[in-house]
Amino acid sequence: MVWVRKMKPFDVIRMAALRGVLLKKVWWIAAAYGLLSVIGLVLLADYGRGTAKLGIFDLVADLSGVHGATNQNMFIIFGIPIMVTVLTLIYDEHEKSLYVLKCRSRFSTWHAHVCVAIGISFLLACFVVAVSFMAGLCLVGPENTWARADGTIGQALRDRQLFQSISNHLAAYKIIWVIFISKFLGFLMIAFSTLFLKQFIKSGAVICILLLAMAGIDCVEWLPFPVFDRAASLSLIDWIRPLVTLFHGVYLLVVSLMLYAITGMIYERKDFLS
Repeated sequence: MVWVRKMKPFDVIRMAALRGVLLKKVWWIAAAYGLLSVIGLVLLADYGRGTAKLGIFDLVADLSGVHGATNQNMFIIFGIPIMVTVLTLIYDEHEKSLYVLKCRSRFSTWHAHVCVAIGISFLLACFVVAVSFMAGLCLVGPENTWARADGTIGQALRDRQLFQSISNHLAAYKIIWVIFISKFLGFLMIAFSTLFLKQFIKSGAVICILLLAMAGIDCVEWLPFPVFDRAASLSLIDWIRPLVTLFHGVYLLVVSLMLYAITGMIYERKDFLS
C-alpha cells in the first residue's frame, strides 16, 4: 500500500509554480520566439510611417489597433500560441495521478491552475511591454510624440481643440500603464479561455487553432464590437475616449471571472480516473 502525504493549499500552489519553472526548455524557446516576434512587429510598425512625427508609442501600440508590438498582431503571432503551449503543458503535468493524489481537494488543484494562469499572464505582459519598449528605444528614442500636435494622434485628429482636450491623457506614464493593464487582462482572458477549453479538448494544438480563429474573427471585425483579443488592443478611439478603454478593461475582467467560475464548477465535477 502506498501512502501519499496530503499537501496544504499553499504547498499546492508552490508545487505548481515549481513544475512551471522546471519546463526550462519550453520557457527558453518561448522567450526566443517572443523576442523575434515582438522585435519583428516593432520593425514592421517602423516601416513607412509617413509625414507624422514618429515616437516610441507608435511602435509599441500603433493607433490602428492591429499593428505595433502590443496590439492584435502580437496576440495572434505570439500571445495565443505561447500562452496555450505553456499553460497546457503545465496543466498536463499537474494532472498526473501522483500530483492529484497529494492535493487535499479539487478546489486546491483548480486554484493551482488559476495561480499559474495569472502568473503566466503577468509575465507575458511584462515581457511584451519591456521588449517592445527596448526595441522602440533603439529605433526612435524615448520621445513621446503623441503629446505633440505634430505626432500621429495630432495628425490623425486634425483638430487642435480636440487634441488639446485629450492631451492630459497622453502623459507617458499613463500610456504605459494603460498598455500594460490592457495586455495583462488580454492574456488573462486567453489563459482562462484555454483552461475552459482544456476541460473538453485534450489537444493543445486544437485549442490554439480555436482561439486563433476567434482572434481572426475579431481582427476582420465581423462583429460591430470586440469579443476577444481586440478588446485588449488599443486604437485611436481608446486614446480619444478613455471610457472606451475602461469599458474594454471591465469586459475583459468580467469575461475572465466568468470563465474562472464556470471552469471551476466543471473542474469540481471532473473524474480524474477517466
